Order: sequence, then structure tokens, then C-alpha cells
Amino acid sequence: HCFRKPARLTNVLAMAAAVVSMGFQVNEDFKNDAPTAVKVLDIINVVAAGIGFGAEALAVAGELGVITLSEFLAGAVIPVVGVVMAIVGMIITLVLMFEDQDRDAEDTDIDTWVKGTGVKFVNQLPTPTTAWKNQHVPSTS
Repeated sequence: HCFRKPARLTNVLAMAAAVVSMGFQVNEDFKNDAPTAVKVLDIINVVAAGIGFGAEALAVAGELGVITLSEFLAGAVIPVVGVVMAIVGMIITLVLMFEDQDRDAEDTDIDTWVKGTGVKFVNQLPTPTTAWKNQHVPSTS
């Protein structure tokens, strides 16, 4: 029992370090133009870890007698968490909207090939005759 409080406090500090580390990873994702899926998953990871850290920190603070947990939760945390989650959701939505616009603006190598070489090749193919269509294409009626 004598090591319980120091162990929980150490756990809170480790969780805080993990959240900060994950935040730096999200920053790197944006700097290096990581795929949208990676960015979204890393952001969700930070949010989930942050919620876990917050809950554990509150539990430890209540256990140490720093705060009365029930008063703190009822009066401050629940309304704030709702607002914070709404803001996080809006930020993620805005990031995804702008990321999708940037992705649509640039042609990939495949888009360039299809628009150039692929379309020219298909346009040079002869149009099948009615006799060939009747012989090779099944009737839909």
C-alpha cells in the first residue's frame, strides 16, 4: 500500500509524456504531408490518450485529497469536456475538408497517364460495327 500513490503519480506523469509525444507525432504528420488516414488516426490517438490522462490525473488528485472529485466533475469537467470535444471535432472536420481539396487539385502519375496516353489510345480504337456487336454482345432484352 505504501507504493500505490507514488506508482499512480508516476503513471500520470508517463501518460502526460505519452500525450505530448503523440502530439509531436501529429505535428510531424502535417509537416511531412502524411496520408489523411494517418493524420486522423494519430489525432484520435492523442484525443483518446488525453482523455485517459485527464481521467487518471483527476482520480489521483482526488485520491491525494487535492480536490473533491465529485464536486470537480459535476461543476467543471463535464461541461468543459463537451465543449472541447466539439471543438476537436470541428478542427478535424476542417483539416479533412482542406486536405481533400489539396489532394483533388493535384494530378497523380496515374491521372496524368490516363488523361494523356490512355485517352489517346482509346480514341484511336476503331468503333465496333453493328454486326460485331450483335455477334459478341449479349442482348439485354
